[in-house]
Amino acid sequence: MTFSDTEGDNLRDDSPETFENREAIIAAIPSYEEPYLKVPKVLNKD
Repeated sequence: MTFSDTEGDNLRDDSPETFENREAIIAAIPSYEEPYLKVPKVLNKD
């Protein structure tokens, strides 16, 4: 089993933020077709 330690005040607030450099995100992904980001499948069907 895996447990996470959430005791104490070590978690940041979950607040939305807008990332202003959209071009940097698009340049870092392998496949992009407006307005979608294409990602490879990571699950096997075995």
